[in-house]
Amino acid sequence: MRWWGRVAIAVCLAIACGVSPAFAASSVIGITPPAGAVLSAGAVPVRVTFATNIDAHFVHLELVQSDSVTTLAAVRDPVNPQVLDARIPAGLRRPGVSWLRWRVLGSNGHVEAGNVCLGGPECTAPVAEPARLGQPLGAILAGIARWAVLVGVTLILGLVVVRRLIASRAWSSGGVHPIGRPADREAFQARTHAAVQPSASVLGWILAGAIGTWCVGALLWVIGITWWLQIGVGAIPELVFRTRVGAEILAVGVAGLVAGVCLVAGRSAVWVGRTPVRDALIGICAVIGVCAMSWGGHAADGTDVVINACADALHGIASALWLGGLVGLVVCVIGPARRMIPEDRLRFLSAAVVSFSSLAIGCVSVLIATGTYRALAEVAQLGDLVSTGYGIALLVKLGLFGLLLCFGAYNRLIIHPRLERAALAGDTHFLGADDALMRTVRWEIVCAVAMLCAVAVLLALTPAVA
Repeated sequence: MRWWGRVAIAVCLAIACGVSPAFAASSVIGITPPAGAVLSAGAVPVRVTFATNIDAHFVHLELVQSDSVTTLAAVRDPVNPQVLDARIPAGLRRPGVSWLRWRVLGSNGHVEAGNVCLGGPECTAPVAEPARLGQPLGAILAGIARWAVLVGVTLILGLVVVRRLIASRAWSSGGVHPIGRPADREAFQARTHAAVQPSASVLGWILAGAIGTWCVGALLWVIGITWWLQIGVGAIPELVFRTRVGAEILAVGVAGLVAGVCLVAGRSAVWVGRTPVRDALIGICAVIGVCAMSWGGHAADGTDVVINACADALHGIASALWLGGLVGLVVCVIGPARRMIPEDRLRFLSAAVVSFSSLAIGCVSVLIATGTYRALAEVAQLGDLVSTGYGIALLVKLGLFGLLLCFGAYNRLIIHPRLERAALAGDTHFLGADDALMRTVRWEIVCAVAMLCAVAVLLALTPAVA
């Protein structure tokens, strides 16, 4: 493996494993009785307010005392889904320090586990804090699993679109040919057929790996949440069928399985000549996966849910087309081009790369518009960009996005015009075109991998506006 590949993997692991439970969990923004309060002998109402909506099915609240642990009857407020209500029964309180300890599942899949000390001045002295109810390793597993799903969906959508709308069209049209010379499309196709064929096999293996990553990620995602909640795998059916995050994972997993079935079925004799239909079905499954993640994420927690979820889905689709399309450009365009004679290489490269530039420009426009809207919805003020974990992760993502734009601008403004002029003039001396393009695309892929890691961290953090 080359050094730039090692760099990409190292960045992935560092960012993915850095999703600590403190970042992954939503914060408590209010609690009654407050920390350090002295409880009366009578019944005491308890209210905990979280930064995000909580799920009504997985709430757990305990009163921890020196010699006992009592589970309180806690329910989500029917009016405000961010509030957990309970009551400490009369006579239950004993002298000394007590702790309120909670564990809840957020509607966006985050688990909040924490505690607060009660007992007056004694809380200010060094006291042993009871263990939290959440499992930190479950938080890390859920974060890595979600990242795996994101990578799989991104690769699949970008690959099938580049193959069908860019590489196949550039090859079937005969590419960009010199001015005044007949297109000789059929002769071009005959000469380049052997160069294009191997990419289909490579693409098939990459699609299989991406779909496998997607499905395994969905499975580990639900296991990670149950581990995070410390409820055991026996609670998976209730989690999947009675919670919003469970419905999100179910939709993502089913879409991945359907995509896998389409890929396997596409190898049968019945599907001979129908690979465009197969690729279209796989692409639709990827779009469904992206939309499901948007519906179950932060976009569905605030106000204007429909607008925010649609904007987030468009943002995810545009990201997948652009970032996954970079890998498709290497597999379906640059790889085959290197097996062609110089003239055909220029014709094929120039046609495909110019088309990809148009796709990338459209994707960038959508990303800027939807990204700006979503950032304004999730960051309350500019100071939150440097004072909150979500804001810092967003700045990292924006920095990587800017770097990607620089590489893309270099390709669009320098490499692509040179390719097109050389192809139109029949100038085969510009033989370093594929090498120059490969160098910039390679760095774009490294930035894209890092940006996907930043996106996974953002998904695991509570928005600053909460």
